[in-house]
Amino acid sequence: FNMLPAYPMDGGRVLRSFLSFFMDKKLATKICICLSAIFSSIFFIVGVSIKSITLPLVSIVLFWMIYKENNRLSSE
Repeated sequence: FNMLPAYPMDGGRVLRSFLSFFMDKKLATKICICLSAIFSSIFFIVGVSIKSITLPLVSIVLFWMIYKENNRLSSE
């Protein structure tokens, strides 16, 4: 689960590092943030549909961390 390419999980950090070889680190981070928002939305939808509490909570935490990372990037 932790190796899914959703930032700030380990898979998202690996993806960002890989993308950084081909582009600017800031752009690589933005791409990872967008991909992470997609994964987080999927977690939320699947969690609600299977009546789980864990996946929506993980989704909310991921959205919060994505929001904070996006704000950090915007202030640079």
